[in-house]
Amino acid sequence: MDITANDYKKFLQCQKLFWLNKINQKKEKKEFSKQKQYFKKYVKDTFRQRNCFQIDTSDIKKACFMTAELINSDTEIIFDATFCFDGFYAMVDVFDIKNKIIYKIKPSSYPKQGYIETFRYSYYIISKFIDIEKCNFIHLNKKYTRAGELNRDEFLVISDVTKQVKYKNEVLSEKLSVMKQTLNSQKAPNVSIGKHCNEPYECEYKSICWEHIPKDSIFDITYTMGKHWELYEQGIYKIDEIPDDFNLSKKAKEQIELHKANSIKIDKENIQKFIKKLVFPINFLDFETFSSIMPRFDNQKPFEQIPFQYSLHILYEDGRLEHKEFLADENDDPREDVAKNLLQDITKEGSIVAFNKSFEISMIKKLARQTSYKDELLELVKRFEDIAHPFQSRYYYDPKFNGRYSLKVLLPVLFPENSELHYENLSLVKHGGDAAEIYGSLYMEDDEKFKQDVKEALLKYCHLDTLAMVMIYKKLKEVTV
Repeated sequence: MDITANDYKKFLQCQKLFWLNKINQKKEKKEFSKQKQYFKKYVKDTFRQRNCFQIDTSDIKKACFMTAELINSDTEIIFDATFCFDGFYAMVDVFDIKNKIIYKIKPSSYPKQGYIETFRYSYYIISKFIDIEKCNFIHLNKKYTRAGELNRDEFLVISDVTKQVKYKNEVLSEKLSVMKQTLNSQKAPNVSIGKHCNEPYECEYKSICWEHIPKDSIFDITYTMGKHWELYEQGIYKIDEIPDDFNLSKKAKEQIELHKANSIKIDKENIQKFIKKLVFPINFLDFETFSSIMPRFDNQKPFEQIPFQYSLHILYEDGRLEHKEFLADENDDPREDVAKNLLQDITKEGSIVAFNKSFEISMIKKLARQTSYKDELLELVKRFEDIAHPFQSRYYYDPKFNGRYSLKVLLPVLFPENSELHYENLSLVKHGGDAAEIYGSLYMEDDEKFKQDVKEALLKYCHLDTLAMVMIYKKLKEVTV
């Protein structure tokens, strides 16, 4: 069975993950982001003044034969050069044949350790055939700010990682041997659950290895500072089994006590204090943002979050509820239009309520720096209140929250019968990450029907965020009566 750099990455995280992935014959995911594909193409274009050839990697074995033929031709640069040694396959994004330099391209701000590890694997395989002189990692400069045309020399960074890649390379031989032994076994490796189940990525087979972990487990306790692993090693899995004298933080102990008592905590006095701070008309505000690997607009940095959408529910003292919203055109810089429309829609007086207000405030301040509405926007900051505060501070706590307080946690517990308030019933966009990813690539999309469906989904998602805050506000008022 063929083994690739992606398999090696999984092996480093967990031998059982590697075994399960190969036994189930899961295909490696190619570039899943249009932005990532475009970035890689942009970098490769810097080499195209030389004699280049792009390898077709759809058939990895043919890709190896083609690479071998090209090395002995007059080709100077091979894109996606592929090599095989003893069943281990390696590919590099760019191979400079003449200068014996291999390149890896990643849309990150620096060569992360995980990237170095897989580069080390690729180098080891390739070095069986060619004496590589240099290993370069091409990434982006996170401090770069676009002004006019994208400046390749300022935007791209080439880091020489030869020493890191070649460091203790002989150890790889042992690891690859263990990989083959693992793969030849009929049984999955006996690996206990641990931090590696979520680091550096959450394992796709976690449900298999964690099937013995019950509902309401020790891993649902927050603020443990990692001490749930001490409990696990002692054979304690359920919250109900945690000894009263086990050393934990005050918040963790409170969560355990409320869970054991199956008791909902309602601190009416502090909830009332919070509600009294809110001034009508109350503006419930939520932003959605996107980021670009390659800055599209002037005064934009790589990965910088840019607001492109907002939803605004306005609750008046007489009970009237008004909704306003804005979604920017995906082809244009949204910042000026977002700022202009927000200032038109938001009331001149009254509180501005957000869920985890620090994010919305940071976006307001960003728009103040980057648009022509600085003074008006900064005036909004002092009006903000945070409706997450009563839950973060546990003025209101239900054991079903499992120590968490995001909207997606609160809504099904507070409003179990109201399906309109459940995010899983939305289509296309169910998370902020979905919104950011799908909008960030929408300008590349040609399918007008799909674009319209996406825009409708974005509006519904953001609308639910602010409607949820209104309903939570009403719930807080209700429980203090």
